[in-house]
Amino acid sequence: MSIVFGHNNFVIKRLSPKELGLENNPEMKNAEIQLIQKYVHLYFIPVFPIGQEWILRKDGKSYHLINNLQHQLLYKYPSRVHIGAFALPIILILGVLGYTGYEKISQYQSERRYAAEIENKAVLLTKQLDSIDNKNSVIMSFENDNYSEDNYAVLKREGDKFLLQKVNEETEMNIPHSISYYLASKDEENTNDSIWVTKQEIKNSIASKSPFSKKMINALGKKLMLSDVYIIKDAYFKEDTPEEAKSSLYSEYINYGKNSVIDSLVPSNKSEDWKLSKTKAVNFKDRFAIKTGSRNSAILYYHTVPDNSKHSVKITNHTIENKEDQYSYNY
Repeated sequence: MSIVFGHNNFVIKRLSPKELGLENNPEMKNAEIQLIQKYVHLYFIPVFPIGQEWILRKDGKSYHLINNLQHQLLYKYPSRVHIGAFALPIILILGVLGYTGYEKISQYQSERRYAAEIENKAVLLTKQLDSIDNKNSVIMSFENDNYSEDNYAVLKREGDKFLLQKVNEETEMNIPHSISYYLASKDEENTNDSIWVTKQEIKNSIASKSPFSKKMINALGKKLMLSDVYIIKDAYFKEDTPEEAKSSLYSEYINYGKNSVIDSLVPSNKSEDWKLSKTKAVNFKDRFAIKTGSRNSAILYYHTVPDNSKHSVKITNHTIENKEDQYSYNY
């Protein structure tokens, strides 16, 4: 790749022969006297100046002026180096300043957006804490000093106190975090390591300004920051057909969510034959089966207990499309 490097000039002042009293000179007919700024260029962009000179321009050609006239003009019309001779350095400086300014503005806007997100999340978490009752299962997720998670299941609420139990493990399954924590909490719900914590202590641990500030929760004996609240308000049906029973006609499902009662199964094509193993309670970890030769869709209708809230999910090609946004109410 060749580097285009050289020198050139541009006009910074023009005079007619009449302005110099030379209009009667026959050699000055159709001529113009110009002050030019000479410069070195890189890729035709001026880099630095290399002097100025008065010249005579006539018939598309340039001519040097005699020294006496050159000196007279320089004395009569003094001129500083033209800023245009430094075009490339100026462009580079402006580019750096512009980029720096843009970065600072972008950083400021990003910080403002992040601060707004923190405040919005704080409002949401506060509302979630206030809404917790004994009708739904709840998991509180805290960030600890090691920037890892401490998860606690809410066993009970009494007034402004929550009975919390540590959830030690997350079940390794392809399911939402909320359901995974819920499964882990179910495995440990009969242990005796629960503890009462006031709602105010938990509220104090919500970050409203700084995302890294953690507050001491005395009842739990450590500094924590509430990061998410998962409220289990729905069932969660996961396909779990035993290997020996798998076929294109038969599938089994297990409920990893809230206790439910199946009401009906309605295929999109009314002429198709879909068989449901039971239309009754499908509690936590209960199984049910569907038998059909169709790969079309159907709607499974059910209600959760004890709130008697009605729900439905779509089944397509033996896959239940759970509404994950109903399981985790985190921000």
